[in-house]
Amino acid sequence: KNSPWRVTKPYELAANPDAVKELVAILTNLRATAVLDESSEALADPLPENLAQTIKVKFFLPDGSVSSATSVYIYPPETDSSAMLSAIIGTGPNQKRSAILKLPRNELVKLPKNVNELRSRTLTSLEITQIQSLSISDAQGRDLKLSLEYDPHERAKRWHVKIGSYEGPANEEQVGILFKALFVDGILNFSDDAATDLPSYGLDQPGRNIEVTLKDGTAMNFAIGESKRQHFYARNTQTQRILEISKSTFDTLAKGSKPPELATLFRETPTPQNEAQSSLAI
Repeated sequence: KNSPWRVTKPYELAANPDAVKELVAILTNLRATAVLDESSEALADPLPENLAQTIKVKFFLPDGSVSSATSVYIYPPETDSSAMLSAIIGTGPNQKRSAILKLPRNELVKLPKNVNELRSRTLTSLEITQIQSLSISDAQGRDLKLSLEYDPHERAKRWHVKIGSYEGPANEEQVGILFKALFVDGILNFSDDAATDLPSYGLDQPGRNIEVTLKDGTAMNFAIGESKRQHFYARNTQTQRILEISKSTFDTLAKGSKPPELATLFRETPTPQNEAQSSLAI
């Protein structure tokens, strides 16, 4: 009941919370402008080929159980200029209510047209609060590891980084920039949900490999690459789904051309209290 929304068909996908919230609001506020007797119109059987849309809703009952599905079968407009669409309610297999609803077309057009309008549009489809640790590596030897550690001085958890010989508190500004690219910023496009031609996306030899470990112990892996056309892509290696990302996101994930430069970016900014520690060699 308190779990995050997910898309379950045609693929198992994380949902965009804002898009789901908007969808629920549209359905909650949808009102019929008229309720007619079923004999007032000769509607075809509610089969997929006869319908414009079908909406199925399940809801939680007072005892916490889930209801059976209630279906709304929406018919195509009679003419291109029709302001109302006819609909009937199905309450079970071969069961329907003996009434025809007239629904406002201008509200129905707000409903999502495909799964991409509901799925999460971030690179990882994860929330920052789910993350326990993260590592980024590449073929040039750049290796960054971030982990959420208890800091006895601050009496709270904070991000620590390990790069080369440096291991300690991470630069919060750089961590924030990195996390924004991974967990907040939207992608450009959903390129391929079952990719096999990795070279065309520059993902046969990824520029960066990212492993994210969740607080429940689950690990997820992402590959980042650049195509010959200078387009930038990310791939969830478990699902083979490829996403097109912006150049700014790619640049953020490719920061640090050499290990010392990467360490300089992500180690904690020196302060009078930690200046001695920060002067350690990388």
